[in-house]
Amino acid sequence: MGRVLLLEDNPELSDVLREVISLAGHHVSVAQNGREGLDILLDLSSAPDIVICDLVMPDMDGFEFIRELRANPTWNGVYCIAMSGAKHEAKMALEAGADQYLVKPFSIGDLSGLLDEWMAK
Repeated sequence: MGRVLLLEDNPELSDVLREVISLAGHHVSVAQNGREGLDILLDLSSAPDIVICDLVMPDMDGFEFIRELRANPTWNGVYCIAMSGAKHEAKMALEAGADQYLVKPFSIGDLSGLLDEWMAK
C-alpha cells in the first residue's frame, strides 16, 4: 500500500508499531532518532507517504526532524504524524510542521485510522 518511516527510540514500542503498520500492508522503515531518520530519507529512492515521529528522542529530537523534513522540497507532500506522551507538545509539533498529533498512549485504531485516511487521498 504505502511507505511509512517510523521514528521511535523505544525498542518495544517501535517493534509493536512496525508490526501493526506492516500487517496493514505498508512497507515500514524504522529509525531510532531524527538523525537516523534523515539518513534513511536521503537513502530512499522516493519519499515515504507518511512519517510517524516521536518527539522525544536522543541525538536529534522530533521537532528538529520535522523542521528538517519540511525545509526540504524533496519531501513536500509527506504526511507527518507526531507523537508524544505530553499533550502540551501538540501545538509545538504542529507549528514545527506536523500534520497530526497523537498523545501516547494511543489506540492502534487511532493510528490505523489516520494511516487509512491519508492513504485514501
